[in-house]
Order: sequence, then structure tokens, then C-alpha cells
Amino acid sequence: APIAAANAAAAADAKHSHVGLGGKIRVMHLRARGPLGDTVLDPLFAELLFVARWRGMPLELVPMGYPSTSSLGPLPVSVGGVLAEGRVVRRCDLLKTLSAHDKTGYGSPLSTDDEAFCGLLRSSVGLAITALLFGATQIWEEYTQPTLLRSAPTVMALVLTWRERRRQRCGLSVRESTDRWNVALRELRIALEALAGRLGSADCFGESDSNNNASSGRTGSLQGLNALDACAYGHLSVLFSIPCAPGSTLHEVCARFPTLGQFLDRLDLHFGGVWPDHQSFLAALDPTARLPAAMAAASTAGSAGPPAIKQQHAERGTSATRAWWQVWGWSTPGVGGGPPEPQVRSQAPPPWHAAAFGIAA
Repeated sequence: APIAAANAAAAADAKHSHVGLGGKIRVMHLRARGPLGDTVLDPLFAELLFVARWRGMPLELVPMGYPSTSSLGPLPVSVGGVLAEGRVVRRCDLLKTLSAHDKTGYGSPLSTDDEAFCGLLRSSVGLAITALLFGATQIWEEYTQPTLLRSAPTVMALVLTWRERRRQRCGLSVRESTDRWNVALRELRIALEALAGRLGSADCFGESDSNNNASSGRTGSLQGLNALDACAYGHLSVLFSIPCAPGSTLHEVCARFPTLGQFLDRLDLHFGGVWPDHQSFLAALDPTARLPAAMAAASTAGSAGPPAIKQQHAERGTSATRAWWQVWGWSTPGVGGGPPEPQVRSQAPPPWHAAAFGIAA
């Protein structure tokens, strides 16, 4: 149903325009509800959010409770809208397709050095993020697993969470996964050190001198942003937003590179908040290591009132009192605290629907 609705609405998007990219970009993604608020577990999706804000692209997000589906594969994917052009752009092709549509910005050619650093981010840092989220026991139990359980439909939460961890671990045993995590952590330190050296004291990677890896200084304008900055934001924001205890291995690794955290703060502030929730952004860093302006913005957002995500979490805690069709993710007008789904029911479905849903699962 979401795919059909997305394709049916694609024609109506023609009135929207963007330089080099006409119409809306419709993206189906996992809405990750973390312990500290909405978060992002996928560097590719974080990069997509940044590119859309940086380039002023009309992004229409379709939140889902599933990290992957049998028909679409791993999320995010683009269904309908200008990017898909009546088809499905799968996760593996999403950024490449976006780059081809925005040749003057995100798709502008990079230098050889910048291409190499993008490769470093996608390989070493990306693999380390996966190893941390799905292989490190403490992070899995305190962050990844609770996030997936909160995000999924209640009845299917345990099955979906188990299936996603199995998919991400590629069938590795616990011991093999532990070894993979240890190797990834060693490579992560090296990769972050190289990235910090590449950034130097510049505001962004696009404003530093790629010829000798020395910074050319700060301009404060962020006019030199390029695809390396987008790739760095995508991967580093997910990594630095994994909550961890002071003194833990991840905390010590992130604390060694404060300029990378401040780079993320700088970009997020400049574009008015790319990350979905101030409370969960850069949770691995000490407040003293962040930019004062970023901490002030987070404090303002927190004192303005209870975030909507906290209200939604509270409502999920009362799932035992909800009707069975609400547990499966359906809603009735005015019930559930969130925006109504595309299809709603004004009365309870026939009882036999419950058995049908159980068989379909």
C-alpha cells in the first residue's frame, strides 16, 4: 500500500522545483526511536538527510517501523517521486542516483584525495559502525536493540530485531563477531586520526587544502562544502551519536578527536538541525567537547517542552491497553498521539482479521 500510494502521488509533485532536480524526493526509511529520542542508525540515511538540507532538495520522508522488507530490501529506498521516476531506487543505488541528478553540487567531481577519504569513511568507519551497533554486546543491549524494539510494530518487534541483527552480522558467530569488532576498532582509530589530520583547523573538508592535507584556515562561510563533507557527516554523526559511558572504549576513541565532533556541530548548526533530535545528537561526546552554540541550541530545544518523541515513547508503553489493530501499526483518528496514517479505521475491524494478520506474519 505505501508503494502504490507513493507512485500515485508522483505526478502531483511536478509543481515543485529545485535547481537541477525537479519535484519531490520520496524516501521510505526506518524511523529509529532511540533511548534519547529519534536517532539514525544508518550512515547512508544520515548522509541523505545532510545532502537534502545542504542542496535545498524537497525531501519527503515516509517513516517505517521496518529496517528492511522482502520486497524493497534494506531501507532507505526511494519509491515514487522524481528520483525514482516510477520505479524503486534501492538503498545500494540511492546516493549514486542522487549524485547523478545533482551534478553541480553533490555530484561535482572530487579530487583523488577526497575520493580516497570517502572510501575510507565508507569502508573502515562504516564497518566499525556496524560492528559497534550489532556486535558490541553493551552497545547492542543498551542502544541498538532498544532502538529497534521501540521502532518496530509491537507484535513483530522481537522478530524484526533478531532478524536485523542476523542480517547485519552476516551469519557470523558470536566469537567471529567479537573478532570483527576488535579489528574494526583498531582500524577506526587510524581512520579517525587520518580524517582529523585532513580536516585540520578548517570549518569543513571542502575548505581545507587537499594537496598537502594541511588546512587552509577557516572562512566561516562553509561555501566549500563538497561530497566528502556529506560523506563525513553521514558516517561520523552516526558514530559520535552512539551513547556510551565515560571511560568506555568508544568514548575514549571519540574524545581523542574533538575537531571532528565540532565539525559535526558546525554543520548541524549552519543548516538549522540536520539530525532528527538534538537530545540524541553526538551522545558519545562530553558536553565540554562540543561547540557552546550547539549545547545552547540543545538546551533550548530540551527546555521548550517534552519532545514529541518522548510522548510517543510513553504511548508505546501503554500498548497493552490498545486494540489489536493498533498494536499492528494501524491507527484510528485522534488515537496514538502521532499523525494519522494514510489509511485509518473509524471502527474496529471484524475479529477474524486478527487471525489473518497472525497467519500473514
